[in-house]
Amino acid sequence: MSKQEEVMRNIRNVFNKMVWLNKIKMEASLKDYTSSEVHCIEFIGKSTDPNVTKLAEAFYMTRGAMSKLTKKLIQKGLIETYQNPENKKKSTINLQRKEKPYSISMKRCIKNFKSGTKLCLNK
Repeated sequence: MSKQEEVMRNIRNVFNKMVWLNKIKMEASLKDYTSSEVHCIEFIGKSTDPNVTKLAEAFYMTRGAMSKLTKKLIQKGLIETYQNPENKKKSTINLQRKEKPYSISMKRCIKNFKSGTKLCLNK
């Protein structure tokens, strides 16, 4: 086995251990959200004037599918839409709460992930 293959195998092993260590914690802390919802909320929080078209392009989804996803998020009370007063056709999407609903869970998961990474690298 070449040195490059050995390094790649070790990297895969570390990655697999990290995934294994964090899978249960991540699933538990984000159990109320699908991965699409989490990514969508994160994108909305980081974007300026996001709308269904921008979201659909960013996620390589149809506008209809993204519209469905945003309606679910509206029903959960996570986002809300606003019509642009200048252009009535265009509506923007904003997070309903100032703090992202998953931020506390995500911060905890990231902290656990980093500590798990240290454990993997020390073994």
